[in-house]
Amino acid sequence: MVNRQILKKEHIITDRLTLGPYRKEDRERLKEMMQNPKITATFMVPDYCEEVQFYALADKLIEFSQINDTIHLEY
Repeated sequence: MVNRQILKKEHIITDRLTLGPYRKEDRERLKEMMQNPKITATFMVPDYCEEVQFYALADKLIEFSQINDTIHLEY
């Protein structure tokens, strides 16, 4: 197995889109998205029963998206 570090840019900017790390302020919106049937139909989201589980996953996504995380690619 090859261990390579992922070098992320702080922001990826195009004419119509800007990608960047999630912020703590995004936590509620991430939870809502993970509970949206239109999104869960095409994106692999665990079938959680407890709201706290969705928040824990949102926190993990926020952590993975930070520029100093060189293992996960998440924007």
